[in-house]
Amino acid sequence: MTLPPEIAQLIPPDWLTQQQADYLTLTEKIAFTLIQVAAAQVKWKGPLKTPADYETFFRAEAVRLQKNTSEIKAMFHQAASIKAKEQVFEKHFASLIPRDNQGNPLVPKAALARFVRESQV
Repeated sequence: MTLPPEIAQLIPPDWLTQQQADYLTLTEKIAFTLIQVAAAQVKWKGPLKTPADYETFFRAEAVRLQKNTSEIKAMFHQAASIKAKEQVFEKHFASLIPRDNQGNPLVPKAALARFVRESQV
């Protein structure tokens, strides 16, 4: 996904790589939060303190959702990764996007969201 040329000049193509440490830290924090929320939603009774506790939870979720544990982990990682990208972009680059008089971005929000989601480290 590419942005219109006039916007692409404002956002470096390696914007996410430039903020990799921030992105990785946020991804981890968001993933743990998502896992905790999912555990609360299914009324998980076990602890979630050690790696083994998380593995037990992932196995239980895999059974519940009829998936394998790799798919469960990937699901949490993908959701956390997308949210982290959005937060990093908002923090470091959103102010570079030109806006109209009402403060709305001149790039369609869907195009901007797709660009952010599809960016890779």
